This record gives sequence, C-alpha cells and structure tokens, in this order.
Amino acid sequence: MKVAVMGAGGVGAYFGGRLAKGGIPVSFIARGEHLKAMNENGLKINSIHGDFEIQVEATDDPNDIGTVDLVLFTVKAHDTEEAGKQISPLVGENTAILSLQNGIDNEKILSRIHGRERVVGGVAYILSRVVEPGVISHESLGRIEIGEMDGETTKRLREIKEVFENSGVRCDILTNIKKVLWRKLSFNCALNAMTAITRSPLDEIVEVEESSDIFESAIREAIEVGIAEGVDMDEDEIVRALMEVTEEAGSIGSSMLHDLRREKRLEIDPINGKIVKLGRKHDIWTPINRTLYGCLKVINQNLSGQNLKN
Repeated sequence: MKVAVMGAGGVGAYFGGRLAKGGIPVSFIARGEHLKAMNENGLKINSIHGDFEIQVEATDDPNDIGTVDLVLFTVKAHDTEEAGKQISPLVGENTAILSLQNGIDNEKILSRIHGRERVVGGVAYILSRVVEPGVISHESLGRIEIGEMDGETTKRLREIKEVFENSGVRCDILTNIKKVLWRKLSFNCALNAMTAITRSPLDEIVEVEESSDIFESAIREAIEVGIAEGVDMDEDEIVRALMEVTEEAGSIGSSMLHDLRREKRLEIDPINGKIVKLGRKHDIWTPINRTLYGCLKVINQNLSGQNLKN
C-alpha cells in the first residue's frame, strides 16, 4: 500500500512515521522549515512508545508523488477545502482518503471534491506535536478508529486496519463513525477551548469545581445539538465516559493550546463555533460554547494582529 500524508504536523507525521518505520512507502506533504528539516535530516519522533528516526520522502507538491492507495488527511479543519483540492494528483480510481481531523464536516467537504466513495471517516486519539522542524513529540495515546460513512465494514477498511496494526498502531473499525465524530467533537469543545483559554493542562481544569462544571456543560451542550442533528447519542452515558477519560488523562494539554503557544491560527469555527451555529439552527441555547467561542475569537483576532502563522 502506497501512502501519502497531507499535513505532516503532530498527528500526520506521527502516524505516517509509524507506517514508514513499518516498511510502508510513505510520502509526506509539508512546507517551510519542517519540510526542509525532514528532507535534510529525516523525521525524528520522540514517543512514549519508544523514540525513532527515519529517512523520509517529503515535498510541498503532490504532483511529485503521483497516485497513491491511501491519503492520510490530517490538516486543520479550516484548511480542508483548499488542501482537499491540492491532493487531486494523489487521488486515483481506487484511492481512499482517510480524514483524521477535528470537526464533523471534513468528510462532507472531501466527498464533494473527490466523491463519497473515496472518503473514509476517522478519529485519532493522540497528543502529538511538532516541537521543532523535523521533530515530533508524542506524549499520550496513539490509536485511531475508522469507518465508512454508511456504516459498512468493507475490504478497504480491513486493509487499512492491517497496515496500521502491522506498524504498531491500534486501529479499530467502527460501524457508527458519525456518532464517534460527534463524541470527539463534544469532548474537544471542552478540552481545546478550556486548555487554550486558561493556558492550563486538563488535570488543573477539572480540579477546580467551577471550571470542571464549565467543562462538563460544554460537552452536554454539544451532545444536545448532536441529538437534534439526528445522531444517536445518550447524553448521560457519554458525559460519564468522557469525564472518566478526563480523570485518567492527567496533565495533558491540547492541539489548540499548542497552536496558541506557537501563535498559530486556532481551530475554533469547526469546534465550538459549529456547536453555536447548529444550536441556533435548532433553537438550542448554547451559552457555554458561545462564551468559549467568543473568547477564542478574541484570541484569534489578537493573534492575527501579531502576524498570525497558518
């Protein structure tokens, strides 16, 4: 299986690096100093599962790669439209595009560009970030869940699962990927926003009664909106499970907190902004997410005045 990684940040570079280490032909699409470092020095991954370094093929032009069997699509959700068009040279008749992104609209956008039959839904559970060009720090978790948007268990899902698991990455096949995408969105509404606004790790947020209440309320609002959208979700069950995960996760941050520290544009519209927008659609009041979204918009606005990095 020939693989291309579109978006060689913390998530894409980690999973792509694992595949490459496992002997899979992987090409990385990156830019700037990160691209230069990978081409000159290879990719270095410092992982809780063991550090490793590999020589990789990296480019900023998908035309250099050509058609592949699998595109690992890991760009920020606000870049999906543009990046989705850029990967056209990678996409052939039998190419699968696996989205491992935040938000619930990426698969729809990619389907519109490349056809629904080529798009696979996915959720990544990982805390991994670029600490310097060509160097990834993998700090927590590191597994994925994948599924066809129609719920079928297909041959290509089994092939993707096999490739990942042979490379040391747990990969589960789901028949309810839409529900899981919503579940992760609900959690991210709390985790990403709260860690970024407070600039604090998760364990410090849930230690304080008032901020823990805000955290849980943000999740509940998102689930209520998801139910209104027709997603089969049990609010109390999901909140209980997510809060248990929160207690076990300990001192972790989030991709949004990392982006804030690097003065990069925050991924807010596909997360809290989406809940606020859909809440209005269904006449559901979402005061917590609206407040978090408003605060994050101000932060983004201030970042843009400081030569915001994409």
